[in-house]
Amino acid sequence: MQEPVVSLEQARKEVEQWLDSKKISEKKRAANENQIDVLVDAISQGDLLLKEDNVFVHKLKFPLDSPKTTELEYKQRLTLSETHVALQNVKQGDNDGRLLAYVCALTLKTKGVLGKLDTGDYDICVAIAVFFA
Repeated sequence: MQEPVVSLEQARKEVEQWLDSKKISEKKRAANENQIDVLVDAISQGDLLLKEDNVFVHKLKFPLDSPKTTELEYKQRLTLSETHVALQNVKQGDNDGRLLAYVCALTLKTKGVLGKLDTGDYDICVAIAVFFA
């Protein structure tokens, strides 16, 4: 296991800062504590960086070759129309499809590109997306 790039304490502060900037309720935070832990770990390991404007940059553990993708940048906010467009072809009750649609809207990447992600990288995507769903 590699040495942490950022202390767990500092990583948790950054995640809390991001959640605060999104005005995420305590109830939603409690319901998604595992996803918060994924984000804290990703920051600590240097896979996720929170920029000053509260935008996450995700350095992929397994970059994609086609198209060449080494990182994903996630929007800080989504509009209702962006969400509606992303969810157009997702069937009712398809939770995995919904999360993938949110990741597409947040990163401006297609389902075809995101479908090539390693599961370890995708876990970080989902940990972010749940706070938009």
